[in-house]
Amino acid sequence: MPKRRANGEGNIRKRKDGRWEGRYTVGHDPETGKAIIKNVLGKTQTEVKEKLKKAIEENVGIDYGRAKTYTVGTWLEVWMENYAKVKLRPSTFKTSQGFLKNHIKPQIGSVPLADLTSLDLQRFYKHLLDGGRVDRIEAKKKPKGLAPKTVRNIHQMIGSAYNLAMEQRLVTKNPTQGCALPKVEHKEMKTLTADQLSAFFQEARDSGVYELYYLALTTGLRRGELLGLRWTDVDFQHGILKIQRAISRQNGKVVEAPLKTKNAYRTLPLSADAIDVLMQQRRKTGNSEWVFPSPTGGPMSPDSVLHMLQRVLKRAGLPRIRFHDLRHTFATMALQNGVDSIEHGAQPTQEMLDLFKARGAFQISTISPALPYALFDRSISHATYEQQENGKIVFDGIIALAKANLASGVPVGLGTDVGCPYITHYDMWRELNHFVKYCGVTPAFALYSATKLNARLAGTGDVTGSVEVGKQADLIVCTDDPLKSPSALRTLDMVVKGGYRIDKPQVKKMPEVERELDKFL
Repeated sequence: MPKRRANGEGNIRKRKDGRWEGRYTVGHDPETGKAIIKNVLGKTQTEVKEKLKKAIEENVGIDYGRAKTYTVGTWLEVWMENYAKVKLRPSTFKTSQGFLKNHIKPQIGSVPLADLTSLDLQRFYKHLLDGGRVDRIEAKKKPKGLAPKTVRNIHQMIGSAYNLAMEQRLVTKNPTQGCALPKVEHKEMKTLTADQLSAFFQEARDSGVYELYYLALTTGLRRGELLGLRWTDVDFQHGILKIQRAISRQNGKVVEAPLKTKNAYRTLPLSADAIDVLMQQRRKTGNSEWVFPSPTGGPMSPDSVLHMLQRVLKRAGLPRIRFHDLRHTFATMALQNGVDSIEHGAQPTQEMLDLFKARGAFQISTISPALPYALFDRSISHATYEQQENGKIVFDGIIALAKANLASGVPVGLGTDVGCPYITHYDMWRELNHFVKYCGVTPAFALYSATKLNARLAGTGDVTGSVEVGKQADLIVCTDDPLKSPSALRTLDMVVKGGYRIDKPQVKKMPEVERELDKFL
């Protein structure tokens, strides 16, 4: 009986073609009991020795025998049922099932789990872009290839499944790493002008939906948030509106859904005109619990609101816009009417940039809360495909507006939006670092923006924000030079607050947060 070679055992030989080959055992076939052999090649014996040592180290603990029982398709099914189903929204899970059934399994589903390469995936993505659309009657007039965004979603899905395979010690590498992905072209932001708004509101009145779109344009609420309003959320006496829920469509049904983040649960002040409009709507809805009910008594469908928007625009002779563009119109109107600050930001228009300068307004950039949603692996952030794509739009929009405002001489202060996932009270230095990295400013300018400029914008520049005689003695002292990198502010030697000195301040930190955010320094 031949000797059963142990996992990790290897040997080196010279091949007939002159190259050197290193062969090593990675497991045994569960059906035949035969050794599963892998190899490395090189021009010299020394090169192969190094490659063989590295390969054996990488493969320690990998269960290739169990991995051989899975194909890409069967493993994705395992991942879908046991992991994705738990984490994803029902609508997102259904979409993922479609990706698996219509695209992944037919093209690469039969490939052994451990054999899938980045090149295989690259060819798969090219096929999807060139002609991957499922042949359906309703898709006859659409392009043959899938949209870049859809391909990226499929890529993320495969990547998450392979991350799990790595955790289970079934594979050594994730083949999605290093793939070149198609660029998603974000649609240009559009806003309605004052004249267009007048025509829009007139047609909205005639169509009986004035109240809905008036509230959207005067509060900046998202579509789902607007439809999620109940009359119990409206406080007419104090003139406030509570945002508590959203309405979405899942599996063909209109359902209540939680808001995206903790900060999305908020209270908004209402103008006198907005209160009057809501009172008119209250009289129209009768006994309904919903501010904007459907004909059947429940909340309105998000699709219905969008279709209604396009009908109003068409009848008013106005160009098509997205519902989300109403939020941009709201921001523009806010600047037009004297609002002095815009927090966060979005893809700018020239009109918006001109208004910033004309009104003497400023932006508070907040890159930190958008980064985890946009850039983290979804296995870490637990974001859905849609949330990550939306996060990227927000992330890119904040940066784009900040860079445009900086170029125009508009003040840009810094904030973090503490309360969002992966945002802590002790990590303000990271926002400075992001400002340097993504907006192209110097560390010195980032320090100025976070201190002296922030204080001036907050109206407290005469008491804090800089080290000067007569101002509050609030100081931090660090060993490394923050003018070289904001990361120097990570470790402080001393804090002075109100004249009181604290040496070597100790802050309780969150290791998981530190570990994941450090990847983006």
